[in-house]
Amino acid sequence: MNDRSANMRAEPRAPLQVIAFLRCASWSTADRLQTTDLSQSGVGVEAHRPATRGEQLRVTLRLPDDSTLHLKGVVRHCTPIGTASAVRSWLIGGRIEHSSLRTQIELLRLLERHRA
Repeated sequence: MNDRSANMRAEPRAPLQVIAFLRCASWSTADRLQTTDLSQSGVGVEAHRPATRGEQLRVTLRLPDDSTLHLKGVVRHCTPIGTASAVRSWLIGGRIEHSSLRTQIELLRLLERHRA
């Protein structure tokens, strides 16, 4: 991601690693992954398969207290990690589209705990 793209984000992302079950619209199953970063409006995960920009995604976060938080969103980018001849994984960046006030509050609490 270039500096211009990072500056276009609504909020800064926190380098927060939590278990995430990610399912993109083009995938037949969800993958158990880990977030690389998180904000009120976005999530980053490293995945073993690519996603298509613009497709819908669903993420279930497993929080430190073992509760879960369900998020919906859209893939903003999918960047290969590795060399041109040997891609080992993809960094998927998603924009979160909140479905409820509870989701927004829980995500905000998680981010505040991380900053503390």
